[in-house]
Amino acid sequence: PTEWRYYYDCIRLNCGEEKILVPIHAYPVMNKAVFPKRFDVGKGRLGSTKKRTIKLKCTAPIAFEYEITVTKEHYDFNITPRHGVVPANG
Repeated sequence: PTEWRYYYDCIRLNCGEEKILVPIHAYPVMNKAVFPKRFDVGKGRLGSTKKRTIKLKCTAPIAFEYEITVTKEHYDFNITPRHGVVPANG
């Protein structure tokens, strides 16, 4: 590609009487995000709050939107922000 953007095109397949269009989508991706399978926040006093931060980084020269979907809510844990933008080269 000549630039960082979304690309779309189609391939037309002629199969006798039938014509099939195959869509092709190509877009830049943020570097691979690595999330730990387990979070250890250590020991804490009963009733206190502890915080753990995971920074999302992007080495591409364009910004990326993200959204986190929680599959099972739990009152002891909170994830914020659940959506936002990772800045370019950030």
